[in-house]
Amino acid sequence: VGVSGSTLVRNMVEEDRSAVDECPSFRIETVLKNFEAASSEDHNEDVNLVYFIGAYEELTKFIGLLGKIFHFVQIDVREKTNKLQYLWETNPDSYRSVKSMVVFENEKRHYPGSKALLALHRALEFIVAFLNALAESTNDESVSSICRRTYDDTLARFHNWVIRKAVGLALYTLPSRGQLITSIQGSMPEEEHVRLVLSNVVAKTQVVYSRVHSIYTDYNLHTLL
Repeated sequence: VGVSGSTLVRNMVEEDRSAVDECPSFRIETVLKNFEAASSEDHNEDVNLVYFIGAYEELTKFIGLLGKIFHFVQIDVREKTNKLQYLWETNPDSYRSVKSMVVFENEKRHYPGSKALLALHRALEFIVAFLNALAESTNDESVSSICRRTYDDTLARFHNWVIRKAVGLALYTLPSRGQLITSIQGSMPEEEHVRLVLSNVVAKTQVVYSRVHSIYTDYNLHTLL
């Protein structure tokens, strides 16, 4: 790595001043609808890949709400969703769902889609944990401490020391809980409504996460990356 942890942090902080304002409008209901469709009863224990991509394209905007310290995650997510979109467009039958993709790529021993999805799957664990913690917290709690706990429990184990250190040092640039909720909802709603909306999204997202995790376990693909 050609840059020190402190330099990386400085660059992130300097670029972070208006991160929330610059982020495209995030619509949490789009995430909910897409994940509901991706994991409907029609798919049994499978996940529709097109709806998964649709949900994740919206979640990319949510990652942007966290500020430039997670810019590298946002870029990586876009790259992976674009890869899956391309694979589906070129071979819609084989890439119609997570299971069909895994079966197809496992037969060929070539895993471009499965690797891309695994990276998104790992990030989804962080997003689920963070949204759940956000729902259970109050405006008195620091988003930085919430994010630190969920990051350490999820994504941190897949990142090198420099990135982990940079994230840890730069967490204070995160918006307040009130700012983040306003960015998600468009206004500051009643706390009960916040908890209901976030809990619904967490529940639907968890279903998708669990199905993908089970499929990757069945085909022994968790170590692709």
